[in-house]
Amino acid sequence: MIFISLTALSSACKVKDSIEDDLFGCNGYDTEINSLLEELTAAQTAYTNDPTTSTCNSYVSAMDTYVTEVYEYLDCIPGAQKQAYRDGLDQWNTSLDETRDSCDAL
Repeated sequence: MIFISLTALSSACKVKDSIEDDLFGCNGYDTEINSLLEELTAAQTAYTNDPTTSTCNSYVSAMDTYVTEVYEYLDCIPGAQKQAYRDGLDQWNTSLDETRDSCDAL
């Protein structure tokens, strides 16, 4: 009987957490961030291997998307990791501006 009650409570908490995640747009945020990072890495590799205006612009676009999307997920990131992400995004913004200037110079 106690096991059933604890299981029901646990299930209710998971449903509540899932609903809150959906309300705040946090459901699956870590998977989305990893996906964005993979896209960014692919664009960076393409630009490194073939530094043309086209690959540079694709890299800038991927950087811009990554920064914009991850900023939207900052409230989902727990504890001290949030500040680390915020600091990293600030660095990415600087790099984004520099890379955009590099594309213009090609």
